Amino acid sequence: MRLLVHAYLKKTTAYFICSGLFPLLLWYPSMIFMDLAGMGGYDGFASVSFMEKYGVWSSQDSHAVVYYFFNAIFIFWAASLINIPVALILLLKEFWVKLHH
Repeated sequence: MRLLVHAYLKKTTAYFICSGLFPLLLWYPSMIFMDLAGMGGYDGFASVSFMEKYGVWSSQDSHAVVYYFFNAIFIFWAASLINIPVALILLLKEFWVKLHH
C-alpha cells in the first residue's frame, strides 16, 4: 500500500510540475494574441510593421488564420492558469495523507 501511495504521489508531483510549465510555455503566444486583439498594455509582442505589411496578422480581418491560432493558444493558456491551483490542492492532499498514515 505504501508503494502505491508513493507512486501516486510521484504522478501528482509530475502533474503539478507540468501544470506550472504549460502556462509558462504559452505565455509569449498569449501576449501576442492580446496585442493582436487590442487588449492594450502589451505593445511590442506582435510586430506592427509585419502586421501592416502582411494583413493576415491583423485582427481586423475576421478570417485571419493566425489570429484564430493565437486566440486558441490564449484560451488554453487561460485554462491552464486555473489548472495550477487544482494541481496544488491535489499535491497538498497527497502530502496530508502521507503525513497521517
